[in-house]
Amino acid sequence: MLGDGEAADRIIVWQIRLPRALAAMFVGAGLGMSGAALQGLLRNPLAEPGVLGVSASAALAATVVIYYGFVQLSALMLPVAAIAGALVATGLIAAAALASASAVTLILIGVGLSSFAAALMSLLMNFAPHPFTLADMINWMLGSVANRSYADLQLSLPFLLIGMMVLWVSRRGLSVLSLGEEAARGIGLNLRRQRLLVVTGAGIATGAAVALAGAIGFVGIVAPHIVRPWVGFDPARTLFPSALLGGLLLVLADIILRLLPTTGELKLGVVAALLGAPVFIWIAFHRSGLVVEAHGVRLLHNIDAGFRQGELVAVLGPNGAGKTTLLRSLLGLQKLSRGSVQLDGQPISKFNDLSRAVRVSYLPQQRELVWPNQVDDVVALGRYAHGTSGGRLNAQDVSAVEEAIASCALEDLRSRRLDTLSGGELARVHCARVFATQSPLVVADEPIAGLDLYHQHRLMALFREAADQGRGVLLVLHDVNLALSYADRIIWVNEGVVVGEHQPHEVTAAFIADLFSVEASVVQFDNRAHILTSGHAGKSSTSRQWVNLNGFWQYAITSKTLGCPSKWDGEIRVPFCVESLLSEVQQSVNENQRLWYRRQFQIEALSQRTLLHFGAVDYECSIWINGGLVGGHVGGSTAFSLDISEFLVAGINELVVAVTDPTSASDQPRGKQHLNPNGIWYTPVTGIWQTVWMEQVPLAHHIEALKVTPAEQCDAVEVVAFLHRPSRNPRLAVEYTVRLHGQVVARTVGRANRKVVVALPDAQLWSPENPVLYDLNVRLIPVINPLPEKNDEQQPAQLIRDTPLRGCVEASLYVGAQVSGEVIDEVDSYFGMRWVSVGPHPTGGQPTMLLNDKPLFHLGTLDQGWWPDGLLTPPGDDAILFELNYLKAAGFNTVRKHIKVESARYYYHCDRLGLLVWQDMPSGFIPAQFVAPNDEDEDQRSPHSSIRFTNELQEMILQLSHHPSIVMWVLHNEGWGQFDTHRLTQIIRGLDAARLINSSSGWLDVGAGDLIDKHDYTSEPLPPEADGQRALVIGEYGGVGWPVAGHLWNPEMRNWGYQTFHSSAEAQQAYIKATTAVLQMREANGLSGAIYTQTSDVEGEVNGLLTYDRVLKKFDSDWLKRINTAGDGS
Repeated sequence: MLGDGEAADRIIVWQIRLPRALAAMFVGAGLGMSGAALQGLLRNPLAEPGVLGVSASAALAATVVIYYGFVQLSALMLPVAAIAGALVATGLIAAAALASASAVTLILIGVGLSSFAAALMSLLMNFAPHPFTLADMINWMLGSVANRSYADLQLSLPFLLIGMMVLWVSRRGLSVLSLGEEAARGIGLNLRRQRLLVVTGAGIATGAAVALAGAIGFVGIVAPHIVRPWVGFDPARTLFPSALLGGLLLVLADIILRLLPTTGELKLGVVAALLGAPVFIWIAFHRSGLVVEAHGVRLLHNIDAGFRQGELVAVLGPNGAGKTTLLRSLLGLQKLSRGSVQLDGQPISKFNDLSRAVRVSYLPQQRELVWPNQVDDVVALGRYAHGTSGGRLNAQDVSAVEEAIASCALEDLRSRRLDTLSGGELARVHCARVFATQSPLVVADEPIAGLDLYHQHRLMALFREAADQGRGVLLVLHDVNLALSYADRIIWVNEGVVVGEHQPHEVTAAFIADLFSVEASVVQFDNRAHILTSGHAGKSSTSRQWVNLNGFWQYAITSKTLGCPSKWDGEIRVPFCVESLLSEVQQSVNENQRLWYRRQFQIEALSQRTLLHFGAVDYECSIWINGGLVGGHVGGSTAFSLDISEFLVAGINELVVAVTDPTSASDQPRGKQHLNPNGIWYTPVTGIWQTVWMEQVPLAHHIEALKVTPAEQCDAVEVVAFLHRPSRNPRLAVEYTVRLHGQVVARTVGRANRKVVVALPDAQLWSPENPVLYDLNVRLIPVINPLPEKNDEQQPAQLIRDTPLRGCVEASLYVGAQVSGEVIDEVDSYFGMRWVSVGPHPTGGQPTMLLNDKPLFHLGTLDQGWWPDGLLTPPGDDAILFELNYLKAAGFNTVRKHIKVESARYYYHCDRLGLLVWQDMPSGFIPAQFVAPNDEDEDQRSPHSSIRFTNELQEMILQLSHHPSIVMWVLHNEGWGQFDTHRLTQIIRGLDAARLINSSSGWLDVGAGDLIDKHDYTSEPLPPEADGQRALVIGEYGGVGWPVAGHLWNPEMRNWGYQTFHSSAEAQQAYIKATTAVLQMREANGLSGAIYTQTSDVEGEVNGLLTYDRVLKKFDSDWLKRINTAGDGS
């Protein structure tokens, strides 16, 4: 090398080896950098230089030169032709990029060029005039740097370097593209320019590489993947390392090629393929999700909408209404047929992407995760439109990024990669990027999707704060209540049209019902409308008219010895109890007082019967309509209905409700309520605490209730439709239609008030893993009488007398009954096909709980269902879903609904999500009726007390029996007034043989029911003692208390747990210790289930997985799932 060697050696090194090594180095560098750039542009980890068709076009031009013998004229003819072919293909691709072709279009053009070139090359080889010509073609196409000279380098190297320099210039735009094309445009990237830079640079570099070395594959795809674990996933950071590694790989391949002991020299392209193909296959099978974009354009018309600085505007509407298209149109991202969009008084078309992004920051609905960059890198991209050359952040940029990270609570996540974050954490990262932009206007499409309640409100508060500080904020949302709580103005969109524009206090129930096709109660407070818990579930009417009576009523509290007051104390919000914050009263009622309600409602016509429904009223109530006593109800947890038709007048009517509730002063079922709340006893709940609604039904006959029970083998479902008044009319029948995913799977006809069996062969079974629900449509119809009628000419009288009713003969006659008129009444419901039982465990003789004849370990939480603002009434549907989704994500498959009956809506969500429910009967007792753990016998109740308890128990079972999620009835909890356990167990069994009975959860076990249930709050629970007949469960364990400052109901009271700790680490260790001990009992002792205490803190009891306000998750759901499913054999 330095001139000290032999002349022949110097020639070999300088004239043969060095040009060959340099050629391999530069060819590999060009291919490696081109591959990295194309993967960044197309956001596809499998993209490589050949995807644009440039290499194939270069190869075709070179093949033409060899075919016609032009290489005889000059050795440079071959590389010159290859470069010319590459430039032609690059020109075509660049023209497409300038025409704003999408990434998919560029790939399709490249595929077309490659296919065309391959076909022509095959044709030329097929007609090669001489075997030596064919050999030359094949040798060149296999790729080689052998015999390359400095002349070859001088011809190709300038093109290689130019192409690589163009790719280097494009590097910052590639970083921005990692967010997706729409988000990149939103922060100011010029997509046409970016595409042009990348395809031109890659095309020139690839063409020059092919001209110098022939066709060599795999380097461009392999090199970027090898360097990413070392330099990160930002495409800009991979360009130079990919070039360097690509060059080294090709040099290494060339060295291996010359060292192989072969009779003839292998081609470099072959060796590169042998090295690269296995890596390519590994990449193909281990890539983390290809992203496919689909842009569906919905027509917008007659749009007149906008927003300005200093206000927060929400855009709402049904799915597919055109909300996203409206946002894209306002930003100039959607081409308009006519009309214009003004930004700062000028048409938005006057602004390029960069200048628009300085004024408007945009968060699109589709937020792609292609390269899993670090959190702080993604947030910093929000400063792209403001950045200095070279992508360096100045002090103002750094400050904006730090502020955005802090405001979105990302300090602990800033160094994490995006692919390690949850969906909610990713949403916060993208919101932080928008906040970092600090543009005067913010547009975000579903920014809070995937967030829990706390972070939904936290980010909405940040958007609200941005508007209050003078920025304009436009958000597409789906949560109506969040929009009503934070927005200054709401734009309602449906079917491409703005159908309304309101301030929060202007929203009406009628408007919501019409837009979303749902019934909801709208109430006003804080000068804003709020949508409260709506409607009834379980049995919903399609043909009936109904109205929600939730909202503000008048109220008064008097002595219970007095009659209806003439003067009212104020207004109360129904359906929240008088003691709750959301009632806006927050006043207690004792056993000597009566709570009165009054409201008016309007009835337009009296042509149908009118039913008045109450979800629950605690405890004893009487109802008057227009001064007439309609009826009443006793029982604080169950629903009831009254026919008020005879009391109504056309026009305005008055409804009055009077309620008394002794709470803990008597032994009626009340659950955890106590007049002196402390410890495990909570604030009383008095009065209406579930939804009130009216419903109009047909005048003569209507369906009052349904009973739906899967057959034991789950091959059929037994259905009974009960009429409000049983009828002997044989011309009345009921049609049952069963659908699955919208398709009819069964239909039959039977008589009302008769059990009808609907066959469902090959039924899909409901389970936590597959919570499939069948839809059931029930119609009361007139039919031609299918029974024999007395007719002397046609039917002998004996035949009439001999036809048995209420059995198979009657059922077979009605199956084919002909409809003779219009539908009289119609209701919709649903059911799940599943069977619950106790049987021997396959691995041992211990009885275990079975679902669909298979053992299933029930791991759940004690769920008391109390809320700081509504007490027993959740603030809305989203609150219910937040808890249930959290439990499901945490690896629990069960909730024990503890000493409370929920609304039917709650159980519907459990049915739909696949959560098993152990349903407790609310207990009730006074101190003298308490049964201690060591007592030998249970309490004795008076007939009056026993009847009250038994009646409410039966009402609860009958009302909830169609929910597939409910798999167990829990009769008594510990010794809280336990009595008549054997008798009550038999009553439950007679009402519902399709569920298990937990007769006594904890403490005194009298040998009744299907389970032995032990409560154990020690740090490491011990198994229950088996009797060989019943399944074993631990009905309560854990109780890990952790009082979190800032999230306590009352910091001054005793905040306690069964085991109390004061840090996250201590609480986690206690949970692991207790739960691990319980899970080990599955195999060791045949344990069937365990219930951890509890879902959330309640008042002074702080042993929840969640704080009482549901703001803080003490235990992350992912962490819980790892513990709960460790060694999962269930």
